[in-house]
Amino acid sequence: MPEWATTWAFVACILAGATLWYMLRHDTKSDWAEVHKSMTNVLATQRSAFAVRGSMGAYSSASQNPFDERRIQYEAAVTQLRGQLNRVAKDSLSTRIGELLDRNRDTSQWLSENFVKAFEELMDQAAEKAR
Repeated sequence: MPEWATTWAFVACILAGATLWYMLRHDTKSDWAEVHKSMTNVLATQRSAFAVRGSMGAYSSASQNPFDERRIQYEAAVTQLRGQLNRVAKDSLSTRIGELLDRNRDTSQWLSENFVKAFEELMDQAAEKAR
């Protein structure tokens, strides 16, 4: 094999390795961006449920309770977030997010200020991973 062929094969291997590293890094950042977007959706749904609960007036049995509607929306948002967490590589942050959701399944828990504070902190860390 000529010397130039060996040199080009070596250069091709280096470029392939660099490209693979870039693609894996970009996929990870993209996955964390989707996790952050889902977390934002969960928090927005949680806040709207809290606002409805605070301003809830009388409602008839013929119409659905507006808070129940928001609770259903919140549960759908959490399900979407769990799906995004399953896509991302398991690490300490994804585990902590999952554990926080597991510990706060009851309505009174996810409407608490403690949940919001802890969730926002984890959301900031997810945003950092997306950068």
